[in-house]
Amino acid sequence: MVKPLAVVHFDTAVNFGVAGAIMFLQEAISAYPVDGIWGSITQGKFEQNNTKLTAQKIIQGRKDYRYQRVNEAPSQQVFLQGWLNRDEDLEKFIQGMA
Repeated sequence: MVKPLAVVHFDTAVNFGVAGAIMFLQEAISAYPVDGIWGSITQGKFEQNNTKLTAQKIIQGRKDYRYQRVNEAPSQQVFLQGWLNRDEDLEKFIQGMA
């Protein structure tokens, strides 16, 4: 059985790279430092937080990042709706998962 967090983490790695996906995960599970490295702290926190709620936190983190990016670089506004569509489709997909 595939868990929602696995799906979200994979999709995040595709969009942001492996280190970026780990950083989103570390932020969602409060594993510090947020450094994009899968170490013992991240592993332990991951094992405690392998839930749909964590997956939802990552998706919200992605959305927040996208708005921040557009705020810092207005030329990126043209991509915002497409990025958000992807995040919202992912959110809908995991809602149907156990």
